[in-house]
Parts: sequence; structure tokens; C-alpha cells
Amino acid sequence: MQQDIEYVESLPDYINRFIGSNSKELLRIYNENTKELGIGCLMMNCINSENKMDVYFYSKDMYIDNYSKDNWDNIYNKSNDRRICIVNDIDENNIFIVYI
Repeated sequence: MQQDIEYVESLPDYINRFIGSNSKELLRIYNENTKELGIGCLMMNCINSENKMDVYFYSKDMYIDNYSKDNWDNIYNKSNDRRICIVNDIDENNIFIVYI
């Protein structure tokens, strides 16, 4: 199943607030995991209706195993050495790629 891709200039406020108020912890999770597992991305599952955000790390290999190498290459090449966060907004059925 192919999803349409829509580029947006801003995130929903609740996601933006979460990233902003937890940036130090997110960077710590990212940095610790890249030291152990190598390059990768933060994955976040957001359920705004429950005020819940699950954060975990996917190494590059884990991401490719679950999605595809082409998808990884596309996301990574656009990162310009910024950290990659992929936010799955479950309530709204949207996925956001955020570079921090």
C-alpha cells in the first residue's frame, strides 16, 4: 500500500511541544544509541488522545529491515547531518519526518 506524501512546514502543536520540552532527553537517547548501535533514527509513536508518546531508537539496519533501503537513503540524504526523528501520529494516521 502506497501512502501519499505531503510536505508540511510545521508540525501539529502537541508534537512540537513534546519535542521542544523533551529535546535534552531525546538528544541523550539518540546519542547513547548511536554510540552503541551506529547511525539511526528516533522513532516516536504519538497517541495524542491518551497524551502518550513512546520513543525508541532504530539503527539504520533495523530501519531497513522493517521498511526499505531506498526509504532510508531518501530520509538520510535529506538530513544534512541533523538527527532524524520519525513521528507516527496514530490518532491522525500521519507520519512526520523531523530533522533536529
